[in-house]
Amino acid sequence: MNTNENSGFARSKTVVTALSKDLYNLTIGEVFVGQFERSDLRYIIEQIDNNILVGMDSKKPAAPEMSSDEYMDMISKAREAALSETDEDCEMCGS
Repeated sequence: MNTNENSGFARSKTVVTALSKDLYNLTIGEVFVGQFERSDLRYIIEQIDNNILVGMDSKKPAAPEMSSDEYMDMISKAREAALSETDEDCEMCGS
């Protein structure tokens, strides 16, 4: 692995800073992505992880890009699920 500070990996360092028990700042590289509840961050991580295909044949088409509206809808659904008053466990994180 290249440890050079100018490498793409070093520039895209991901930093999650706790603001409270359930509220975090997310920064990727030099870009502040936003403030998220823990369940929102877990949902984002799940979506990223689910779209990483191991051993993907290079001839298969890539997953379609998500529009900003689709992304915000995804976050909204995760937030609604986190705030629901049911006693059911969260499907994303089990909490």
